[in-house]
Amino acid sequence: MYCALSGYGQDGPYRDLVGHDINYIALGGILSSTGTEEGGPTIPSVQIADIGVGSLMCSIGILSAIINQRATGEGSFIDVSMLDGVVFWTHLAFAECFSSGKAPKPGSEMLTGKFPCYNVYKTKDNRYIAVGALEGKFWATLCTTIGRPDLIEHQYASGEKKNEVIKDLKSIFVKMDKDDWVDLFNDKDICFAPVNTLDEVYNDAQLKYRRMFFDMDHLSDGKIRQIKLPLRYVNMSEKADFAAPLYGEHTDCILKGLDYMDQDIKRLREQGII
Repeated sequence: MYCALSGYGQDGPYRDLVGHDINYIALGGILSSTGTEEGGPTIPSVQIADIGVGSLMCSIGILSAIINQRATGEGSFIDVSMLDGVVFWTHLAFAECFSSGKAPKPGSEMLTGKFPCYNVYKTKDNRYIAVGALEGKFWATLCTTIGRPDLIEHQYASGEKKNEVIKDLKSIFVKMDKDDWVDLFNDKDICFAPVNTLDEVYNDAQLKYRRMFFDMDHLSDGKIRQIKLPLRYVNMSEKADFAAPLYGEHTDCILKGLDYMDQDIKRLREQGII
């Protein structure tokens, strides 16, 4: 069994082209649909093609090939293209494009900021909150909680009315700090969340309870903080056997495995090559 992961796949006119995540999401259409109506594309802070569709599709392909091998006795060669994966993840945008004949623009779709009920709003302390009240009951609770039940009927407003409702919400949310909104909405069914910094993510109560971050002992550097695999096997014990390596920790081991002698490694280190 063999799985090959590449930017553009093992065949086709792009097979030998070099690229990085930004190139794959640009060619695959994701980058053109990010950002807002007023601005240009926004580069995502996570590697969608590399870490998202790339590794995920490899895992799915390998597992399905194992099942096929056990059923048929035949091995498989799995050709995973990160560009293909990006296109696959844009299925909702393409569904709109195929049905209407028009490609969606940034901020023009239900899940990209088209409506007041699914948007990001700035707070008094220059932070942001995210509202995802797509269902009527969540939107009604939000409007009632902020003292604007008159906005309930305008959940999916369009045109000038949409701009008016969003403007109203912006003027409301900017009157209080982010944490104040969290306290107000905490026990309400609204589909609301603060836009957290990484420090706040690390200290989040839910993630602490789920033990998504943990420290492991390391001989040369005390404890190393790590992120847990986001799979929870309820009937299996979870154990990390060793910490993530430090920068260059395995350099000597790798070079010796390539038949480099100790003096060669010493010379490379003295010359600043390693």
